[in-house]
Amino acid sequence: MYNVLPVPESPCNKTLKGDSPTGLLSIQDWIPIFRAYSESGLDVYSAWTTNNINNINTDEGPSHLLLQPTIWPFIKEVKVSMVNDHKQMTYITFTASGSTRSNWFSRDRIIESTYVDLMDSLYNPESPASYSISGFVQIYRNVTRRFYAYWKHSGCHNDIGWIAVLDILDGFCFWERNGIRPSFMYCSGTSRCLYPAWYSKHEPRCAKNHEGNAGQLDPENILCIFRWSEEKHNLGYTCYLADVDPKRF
Repeated sequence: MYNVLPVPESPCNKTLKGDSPTGLLSIQDWIPIFRAYSESGLDVYSAWTTNNINNINTDEGPSHLLLQPTIWPFIKEVKVSMVNDHKQMTYITFTASGSTRSNWFSRDRIIESTYVDLMDSLYNPESPASYSISGFVQIYRNVTRRFYAYWKHSGCHNDIGWIAVLDILDGFCFWERNGIRPSFMYCSGTSRCLYPAWYSKHEPRCAKNHEGNAGQLDPENILCIFRWSEEKHNLGYTCYLADVDPKRF
């Protein structure tokens, strides 16, 4: 995440136009203020909303807030970039003047993007698109999508959008269950895409978690559920009622 600050030209500022002395990806005329890496195991949303500043490391690491939150009133624009192998893959730029750290990621503040149809949708009063940092959260369904820019929800196989940060490891929809936390999902072209396309991009990294024949899956899974209840809630089962094919258990 980058911002534009109204700072004068100086030898220190000039380094922002070349290689970053911190090892962060530098974009001309932009100052990095926040970074987060996939597979760090940390919550990106919490890292952004807290006021703690973490140390800057040159190696890939967890989420970092790089500048004091008190500088926010002086920030003019914010660019949210998805980066892969040190290359900027896509971005959305927002105006930040007069905003807060929690409300700048909104439809009425978008000024530029690599997504052509996203920009077009801003002028369509009937567009169902929505944008927010807090995103779409349904705890009871294990859904946590942050820094979320989406077109519409039409079921797991037909959800459409542009970018999302998945802070949860085992989400509700199959495309949220790629074994990576956090995950940074984005459409690779210049337009919105079906979310299953995100899953197919990460699918090869899913891990095999069962050895044996298919008939053993049901009893092994139900035992995992029982153990998880004991570990998480200290809840034990004395009786289990099943339908269809209870002999498996």
